[in-house]
Amino acid sequence: MNATRYELEAHLVAICCSQAPEGRNLWTLSLLVNELKNRKLYQFEKRMQHIG
Repeated sequence: MNATRYELEAHLVAICCSQAPEGRNLWTLSLLVNELKNRKLYQFEKRMQHIG
């Protein structure tokens, strides 16, 4: 499933407001990305971008 931007935002907010995974106090960006992947809400492309 590829959610729309707004659906993805809603799921992301819900995940951020939920309890962090066992052994963690807070959600990190990496944990959030993995959770979105696990829920099959979004497919991330691996690409490097130089900023500067």
